[in-house]
Amino acid sequence: AGFGEPVVYKRHENIRRSGMKQDRVVIAGSGVMGASLAQVYALAGYETIVYGNSEAGIERGKKLISLNQETMIKEGLVTAEGSAAPAPAL
Repeated sequence: AGFGEPVVYKRHENIRRSGMKQDRVVIAGSGVMGASLAQVYALAGYETIVYGNSEAGIERGKKLISLNQETMIKEGLVTAEGSAAPAPAL
């Protein structure tokens, strides 16, 4: 089984990137670890690309990110506006 089509998480436009050059992160795997890493990098301002083995796996990764974002908002770790950054696009 090969890798499926990538899911692209766009870079967060509101994060101040003083002095940092803009980079892209590529993650192989959309499971718990891959989705969580993608979320962290996207929130930090990196363009993040995630490859997964199946459409179902990619969908589970999207749901995990959504759940994590909701939890972070409830805990006051991010604002609703700030958490909109890593919206996956196929």
